[in-house]
Amino acid sequence: MKNKTMKGFALIGAILMIFSLLPATALAANHGDNGVGVMDTDRIRLQEHKDENITPELIQEMEMKNNRARSKVQLSKAGYEELRGNFQNAKALQAKGQLNTTEALDAAKEYLTGTIEYMVTRLETIKEDGSYSEDVNATIDTYINRLEAQKDDVAAADTRKDLSETTRDIRKIWSDAQKDLNKMRAQKINSGLVNYLEKTDGVSERLQNEINSLTEEGEDTEELQEMLDDYNALIEEAKQTHESAREAYQNGDEDAGEQLRKSISMTNEANIKLRALIQEMKGFRHGYVTLAGEGLIDAEGNGTIVLSGELEVEFTATNAMIVIKDLAGDAEIDLKGDYEQVNEDRIGDGSYALVYHNFTGEAKIEGSRLTVMVRGEDITIKAEGTGSTSLSGEGFYKIEKDDESTELEWAAPKMSEEDDEDSADEEEDEFEDNGTEEMDDDDLNGDTDEEDSDDNDEEDSSDDNNSTGAV
Repeated sequence: MKNKTMKGFALIGAILMIFSLLPATALAANHGDNGVGVMDTDRIRLQEHKDENITPELIQEMEMKNNRARSKVQLSKAGYEELRGNFQNAKALQAKGQLNTTEALDAAKEYLTGTIEYMVTRLETIKEDGSYSEDVNATIDTYINRLEAQKDDVAAADTRKDLSETTRDIRKIWSDAQKDLNKMRAQKINSGLVNYLEKTDGVSERLQNEINSLTEEGEDTEELQEMLDDYNALIEEAKQTHESAREAYQNGDEDAGEQLRKSISMTNEANIKLRALIQEMKGFRHGYVTLAGEGLIDAEGNGTIVLSGELEVEFTATNAMIVIKDLAGDAEIDLKGDYEQVNEDRIGDGSYALVYHNFTGEAKIEGSRLTVMVRGEDITIKAEGTGSTSLSGEGFYKIEKDDESTELEWAAPKMSEEDDEDSADEEEDEFEDNGTEEMDDDDLNGDTDEEDSDDNDEEDSSDDNNSTGAV
């Protein structure tokens, strides 16, 4: 009985290496459990709707696809966690001598099969994201097929040695997949950085032209110019550092990843400067209003109005497009009139976006964290609360505060905060979300911390004494 128990301990000890197959960093793949690869929830930005290639229908399709992917991963993870719990229970029973060797082996095989299925699900979801090239998808398919083939080896394992060898094979496949995906992710991040840096000259030129116009109008633009100069200097440094990273990577230098991280960091810092500059320039622009909680804005005209903050909004419009993003999930929306509702889908963070076309009628919207865009004709709108409002097109608006009323014109529909904030917001988020948090030397050099633990696991499973000691 003692010999059987010790063999059982050895089996459980050997199977302990299975737990290292999916360490926290590998499971998350740098992205957590709500998303896989670069598949973060697609942010619905009001500015996107001015791009004729991004339709509300496409936005709805992207949201539905992401929701399906999240559900698939979470369901697979739930199954994996259940099997993991079963295996832990089996380990405890084996330690008490209440489980024989065959039962312990079956529990380990069931858990290992579930581990493979979870790995495959994560790889499939990365592929289904649709943001990688055909070559990358082919590579992912190769790893999926190799993992699927290991299921047969797990099922055929009759001994502790068989299962240990299969476990090492699976771990090697997963480690290689992570290395390749890190390289692919690094290439994608680098491509995004290159595309962004190529746009910065145009952004800088447009802002410089606006500052020059303000100077000609007699405005004091010294501070604005200093802010733009700081932005330009950071972007230039980011470009030079990126070039150094490119050369280092081509030469196989180990500091290529560090250089790329520095370039991304400088780009993020430049975007902070850019946002501050745009915010400062809004004070010089017609058609931009900051609401401080006690003010009321009353506007009439044709064009586009964007409101953000904790607001109460009432408006009428003709043939309008309306986009409502409820970031807090507490919006109260009352629309009366004719319209085509494009979608009403919740986003993964609990908020949801609503899109309406051809709206003619009246509306009332309240919420603690809203962004509302109205684009159309014959717009009459009243709003109060805390936040901001921008108006572009043809019309007038009144600001009422402390029993005083000021009437101003809407901004002309030219290059203004929509263009610049589009660059600042979308590009900065891209590198904050997909760049600095993901990039490290491993992404460029293909090294992972898993190799060291792999060697340790193989040593632990080399003989019964080591395996028992691991318990």
